Order: sequence, then structure tokens, then C-alpha cells
Amino acid sequence: MATKFLAGLTAMLAAGAAWAALSAGPQGQYLAVWDNEVSSEAGTVRGLGPREFAYASPGGSAFAVVSIREGTMPPASTVRVYDHRGRLLWTAADVGATSAYVADSGAAALVTVRGEGPTAPARLDFYSAAGARTGGVDVGPPLEAVFFPAEERLVLSVLDGTTKVYDLAAGVEEYELPYARAAAAGRDGRVLLVDREWMALYRDGGRVWQAPHNLYYPRLAEISEDGTQAVVGAHHEVALVTLADGRVARRWKAPADFGVTDLAAAADFSSFAVGTRSLQGREAVAWLDASLKIITQEEHDVAQPSGSSPTVAVLAGVPPRVLAMGQGWQATLTK
Repeated sequence: MATKFLAGLTAMLAAGAAWAALSAGPQGQYLAVWDNEVSSEAGTVRGLGPREFAYASPGGSAFAVVSIREGTMPPASTVRVYDHRGRLLWTAADVGATSAYVADSGAAALVTVRGEGPTAPARLDFYSAAGARTGGVDVGPPLEAVFFPAEERLVLSVLDGTTKVYDLAAGVEEYELPYARAAAAGRDGRVLLVDREWMALYRDGGRVWQAPHNLYYPRLAEISEDGTQAVVGAHHEVALVTLADGRVARRWKAPADFGVTDLAAAADFSSFAVGTRSLQGREAVAWLDASLKIITQEEHDVAQPSGSSPTVAVLAGVPPRVLAMGQGWQATLTK
């Protein structure tokens, strides 16, 4: 029984590790987890072993590698957190974590799943940027997680019907919000929740407004640096939202049978990158301007289209670029 569970867990994690993951920072730096390695603009930062899984911070300044020990039940692991260049920041040995949420500072929440299947609850253990354990909490099945920009505060959607905000440095829960399919965190305590039929803006835990929408299956969201707009990715479209009232100002629809797999925005919302895939064996990336008009785009034939790729990032700099990774291909788009 123990071996079966561990094998299933490892298979699940291995499938997740096969997906591309991209994180980009304000200076044009990035971290990519892809093809059993962590890489940056300088090249390979760290290779990954057969039972190692990497998780990058939202701005690409840090990453964690979870090394799961073979043949142990419950799972045992060692977590190492590194900076952008691969310099070791701290280590947590003999823990049960199978994944991690990492802040750009190197602070982290280690996730230990307690049970089998997607509805299994979990344990979160909080660590400071120096690697000191600051606290922990038991939660329902964790889903999506985002950090407030340049902070050590985590917004976590939980399958039990809540969205929780944690302070990793203090090791405590700050407040609780309703559950939603997607969440985005902005400056000054702003949190945008987007669910099947509604979206709502909160500030420091208090609701500012709630509004209906007609976006089909929204699941991605980002807030602009100045806090005036949000961009929402749905099943087959991308929408710009005015954060003053929740009004959908503009839309871009993916062509034909393509669905949206990933969404990334420049910090000032001057452009957006959208990853899409078709059931007919094609993956694509589109670079959109501030009005959601196409700047440039690429398509690639793939053997097995994945619901999780391509993944995309907007890289800051002069000129700006878009980086995209899909099944067996990588592209850099320039104006």
C-alpha cells in the first residue's frame, strides 16, 4: 500500500515536472523549469535528478528543489532553496514536503500532502528567507497560489471553499476570503477573485466591489503594477478589466478551436503574452499590445498537445521580448 501510494505520488509529480514553468522579473531576468533542469538567461542553473522537482518564485529571483527520498512512507524529502544564479540559500532536511511556494526573497511555504488523490488535505510549513521555520497550518486541498508583489504574503485558494492569505515571515494566517477559480494579488493589499460568474476586488481583506461577468471558465488573472487594471484569462479569450468597478473593457479571442493555456503581462500592462493550444495538434503564442491587438505570433505542430503548455513570459528590457515554451519547442518573440 505504501509503495503504491508513493509511486502514484511520484508519477503525479513527474507529470507536473514535465510541464514548462516560467517566471520573469522586472530587470528582464527569468527562470524556466523545463526538460529536467532549471535555466535562466545565462543557461542551465541546476539540473534535476529523477526524484527532484523545482518551483520558481513569481519574479524569477529564487527557486526551490524538492528531493523526494525513495522508498519512504510517508514521503520524506529535502528542500533546498536557491537564488537566481543557483547559490544555495537554505536547506530543510527530513521533511515531508512534495512541493513548495517560493517568494522572490527566498521565503517559502512547504506543502506536505496528507492522503491520496486531488482532494487530500495538506500541511503548510512556513519558512523565512533565512530558512528559519516560522509556523505552520493544516489546510484543505491547496489549489492555486500567488504572492503579493515583492512581498512574503501568499494568497492560497483551497478546495474546501476558501481563499486564505498567509504571512510567511510571521508564520500566520492574516485573513480569509471566499473561494474563487482564479486570484491575483496586487500592491497595497489588493486581491482580485474571479469565479465562474462573478469577480470581486478586496483590499486588506475588505470587499471593495463585486460584479458579474460573462467570461467562460476564467482561471488566470494578473493585476497591473499601478493597480488600475487586471487581465483575466478564460477558456478561449483574454479580457482587460477596469479595477475601479470590474467592467470588462476589452477582449481578445483565441482563433478557431484554440484554448488559452497561459497568460503573462508586462508590469505596466503595455503588452501581454498568451499561450494557446488546439486539439488538432498545434500550439501557439500570441504577443498582444495594450489594446489586445496582435503584435506578432507563432504556431508550432506538436505530437501531443498539453492542456498546460505552452507557457509564456514577458521579459522586460529594451526592447522587450516574449519567451514561450511548448511541447518540444521554445521561441523568443521580438517586435
